[in-house]
Amino acid sequence: MSLFKIAGESILAEAVEPEIATPLGTVATELIADGNEDRFEARETRFLPSGSYIVYGGGRLFEAELLVANARPPMPEHMTLAGCRAFVWRVRPNRQKIRNLRFAPRLAAESFSGRRRKARTDPV
Repeated sequence: MSLFKIAGESILAEAVEPEIATPLGTVATELIADGNEDRFEARETRFLPSGSYIVYGGGRLFEAELLVANARPPMPEHMTLAGCRAFVWRVRPNRQKIRNLRFAPRLAAESFSGRRRKARTDPV
């Protein structure tokens, strides 16, 4: 499946765990269909020259691609951004209908929540 169109060169590799490093720890993601009945499993990864990458995979109920990309959100002129990454899912069902499809960000074990420190600085 190729939902994202790739122009130019890329490197195909074994599947990697899709994650984004933040100052407060690592943020990972998962895709879950129909409750906990079916989860995204990565099969292979394509690395792009920009530093972004696409993870290909799916479950019994769906095929999916996850683009982990550099992002440039609009910012006021007086503000700067050290870096920004984004998860972008593309999903194609394998059957007529999926009752429930949910994206679930999760913090890796070494991450900590700003709420515990009353700072409101969660990376998600």
